[in-house]
Amino acid sequence: MHRPVTKIIGFAALLLIAAAGVHSEDNAPDVLRALDAKWTAAINAGDAEAVALLFAEDGRIFPSNAPAIAGRPAIRDYADGMSGLMNLNFVTEPDTIIVAASSDLAYLTGRYSLKFGPNDAPVEDVGKYLVVWQKIGDKWQVVVDTFTSDLRR
Repeated sequence: MHRPVTKIIGFAALLLIAAAGVHSEDNAPDVLRALDAKWTAAINAGDAEAVALLFAEDGRIFPSNAPAIAGRPAIRDYADGMSGLMNLNFVTEPDTIIVAASSDLAYLTGRYSLKFGPNDAPVEDVGKYLVVWQKIGDKWQVVVDTFTSDLRR
């Protein structure tokens, strides 16, 4: 008589373990959305180190109309260059987050707006972006970031 109870408890334990695994995978979009917000806040705060630490050691940025930026030190320098922009206001709006079935690779797409410079003559830009995230160990890191402006120059 104890055997069916043991089987039921064992089955329930397996369901709980499976549910816990599904839950941790299901929250990846929320985690990535929060990391996107953290990245945006770091850019607006001029925190180049925080921006760089969101990238994998060999991460890359492919900015429009500029050479590729490769590696965390170069990304830190690139972000540091943005920190000197007067009245910087960078906004991102993620719209799609897709996580691979393996739960270790994802991409995020969205729209951005950027404004900086003197109040009477600001520079403004709007466009779209694509970020590829990879889960390295237990941490999501950017492996590729690219963005393009919607404005014609």
